Amino acid sequence: MWIEIGNYMFSLWPFALLGLTFFGVARWRKAHHWPSLLVWVAFGFYVLVVVDLAFFPLPLARTMAFELREAPHWAGRMNLIPFYSRFGFGAANWAQFGQNLLLTVPMGVFLPFVLRGHISGKYFFWILLAAGIGLEWEQWHISLILGFPYRVIDITDAIANTLGVLTGFGLFRGFAWVFLRLSKSHNRPGGVMDYIEATIAGFE
Repeated sequence: MWIEIGNYMFSLWPFALLGLTFFGVARWRKAHHWPSLLVWVAFGFYVLVVVDLAFFPLPLARTMAFELREAPHWAGRMNLIPFYSRFGFGAANWAQFGQNLLLTVPMGVFLPFVLRGHISGKYFFWILLAAGIGLEWEQWHISLILGFPYRVIDITDAIANTLGVLTGFGLFRGFAWVFLRLSKSHNRPGGVMDYIEATIAGFE
């Protein structure tokens, strides 16, 4: 997470990790439940990584912003045709598609745990779609705030992100199917097994 101001580059990672630490402490004080704490802290760190990869660096320096404003018009930095490239959709494009897909797979696994008890399973599919499309949407939103398209906004990336989230949720469902059949009983009430079972039950 880097921003450029003048001739200086500033990293936001120390502040982000400090905020994540305070968040973890607050979660622990609210409920002394370590399985939930581990999930939330891991999810928080994952979100920070995704934000770093998807939105940074931010071109706040005058020189960089000026160069980007002089770049091709918005139409030249946006693609609304799936799997399209001016130079042909080749191996490099497929590699980027795969990277975008893999980036959001953990999102589909984490969301059932972090949303447990807050939303019913029948609405969860729409949450998954929103999570997948949200990265490209926010890149476009930030571009509007900056006044220029600082990232290439591509519908293919949104498709890859959405498929990644759905794939992650599919992995969660597969794990749930196996878990419910293998875990007949356990002797640690309130432990990690109960936590996983309660999460799965909310999406059955």
